[in-house]
Amino acid sequence: MKKAKRIIACLLAAFSMLSVSALSGCTKKKEDKRGAHLSGSSLPNVEGTVHERAVGTTSYKLLNNGVSDYVILVNQEDKATLVEAISELQAIFGEATGVQLPVVTEGAYSANAKYISLGDTEALKGSGFQADYAKLGAQGYQIKTVGQSIFICGQQRGVLYGVYDLLKILVDFETYTTTIDYMQKGVKDIDLPDLNIKEVPDIEYRIPVMGEQIKDRVASHRMRMHISSEVTISMGTAHNVLKYIVPIEEHKDTHGDWFSGDRTQLCYTAHGNEEEYELMVQEAVTNIQKILDDAPHQNIMSITQMDEQTWCECTVCQDLEDYYGTNAASQIFFVNDVTARVKEWLDTERDGREVQFMFFAYHKSEGAPVRQNADGSWAAIDGIKVNDNVSVWIAPIYEDYTLSVTAPESVNIRMMCESWHAVANSYFVWAYNVYFENYLIPYDSYAAMQDLVKYFVIHNTKYLWVQGNWNLNQNTGYDDLKGYLFAKLMWNCNLDVNELISDYFDKVYREAADTMEGTFWTWRAHSEMQRAMGRSGNIYSSPNEAKYWPKRYLMNQLAQMEEAKKQIAKYEASEPELYQAIYDSIVCETISLRYLLITHHEETFEKTEWATLKAEFKADANRLDFNMLAEQVSIESITER
Repeated sequence: MKKAKRIIACLLAAFSMLSVSALSGCTKKKEDKRGAHLSGSSLPNVEGTVHERAVGTTSYKLLNNGVSDYVILVNQEDKATLVEAISELQAIFGEATGVQLPVVTEGAYSANAKYISLGDTEALKGSGFQADYAKLGAQGYQIKTVGQSIFICGQQRGVLYGVYDLLKILVDFETYTTTIDYMQKGVKDIDLPDLNIKEVPDIEYRIPVMGEQIKDRVASHRMRMHISSEVTISMGTAHNVLKYIVPIEEHKDTHGDWFSGDRTQLCYTAHGNEEEYELMVQEAVTNIQKILDDAPHQNIMSITQMDEQTWCECTVCQDLEDYYGTNAASQIFFVNDVTARVKEWLDTERDGREVQFMFFAYHKSEGAPVRQNADGSWAAIDGIKVNDNVSVWIAPIYEDYTLSVTAPESVNIRMMCESWHAVANSYFVWAYNVYFENYLIPYDSYAAMQDLVKYFVIHNTKYLWVQGNWNLNQNTGYDDLKGYLFAKLMWNCNLDVNELISDYFDKVYREAADTMEGTFWTWRAHSEMQRAMGRSGNIYSSPNEAKYWPKRYLMNQLAQMEEAKKQIAKYEASEPELYQAIYDSIVCETISLRYLLITHHEETFEKTEWATLKAEFKADANRLDFNMLAEQVSIESITER
């Protein structure tokens, strides 16, 4: 576990003797250091969200001296669908208390009954409590104490999320990263809480930001998010879906009018050939029907263009672009025709199954077919609208997400969102939060995160993915914290971000919390200095220049992280798994710093020192599964050089 006599530790020890004053800002006492904070949201709290919480205590005991009379109650017919909620409640409560709560499938309500009731049970019906299922939707939940029982109500996922909320109340359970949960241990006594809670997420579909979380189903669920395959049908997840709906290779020779001249996109008008257009629409409908039948339990599907900066340039498409001011119009007509027929089929032949479709406002189709009125509002040209079962998926890709969405420089995001509202009733949003050309360089969007989420909540966004390092297997540059914050804010955009940050460092780093949080605020101060120097926040323009990363700053930060390793030493013998998880989390944060040190300061080291630094960097990067340097570049471009 510990790396004794490592060259980096020796160098840091020597360096720290030269810069004690520079380090002092990271070693202040908690109350001083935590005076640092984000500047706060520039948007007011969003009204109309559903986060009603009354948490008190009763005179009863749920756990008394290590003994509990409580059982988990579910209906027999719901037991299979609630298996995850049941197992999580049993496992986490058991780990915290040593008590395994039994599961029963029959039980009537009485004031003395001791149930943790999940879902629509007979006891719930007898309790007099009625959940507001219409308000809760697919993922909201209610928790109510009636008599001596606790009732958790909602649909399948809502009950699961309600279980996690209850566990937070009972044993302080929370998931912060894919490797670190927190809960109280050795709990022997728990008062029965008096609960009246109603929670509905602000964003209905919340996708993990970072690659490590994207791949981890358990951690994603515990953070009340979805992995993408649970939301959208696998053959209709993101861009390039046209290859499944109207396959180019299959039809390019027999139906050339279906495609753009360069065969990179669909021609949404079939070059004005009405007969070919009808055949193309029917081909899409037939293939969508097959895809939906193969995914009977998923009800969101994209009908998206190919991921190319191209569009059909035939006369008909060009005329539509000239008239509507955007390529999106031709796409809307096609999508409306296709989804109307699919809906008719669903209504008549699939028992009214509801499926939501979406298409991209992206690259060549980014603009909405609208005109701006004199008062600044937007109106759809000729009243063009998308069908009710279609959402527009906006993806403002060429933006600076380190700036608030309210900033003057973010006008394009606001224009996209507000102008498309004249055409579509609901949004899916694909935003961004990483330097795509270099995953190891921190992307400082912290002061802009809450405004971004609030803004999209205000604009009726159903789905939000703020894409980070999606194909990186491990995180650095405080991206684990970023993933946690986005998860919390997408559920409740009005939370206090500074409190969330402090809680994260307390629970993830334990005795090293102050030191590690100090490095975070030091980095943010350094980031503000970089901005003053001209640092870009554009996702395709990483600040990978030596002027932004002076050696003194990098070495100071690394010295603090070496100190943090010492501060968690007590766990090495008593809780080795926890120790390794915290230790590795600290090492992960060093990866970005060491990469920048190696990249920009080779000439300041002796050859043997530099070789050792690089070898140790490679060893840690490989051990911790840092697989990518950039979206399309393997980490081996650095480690094997």
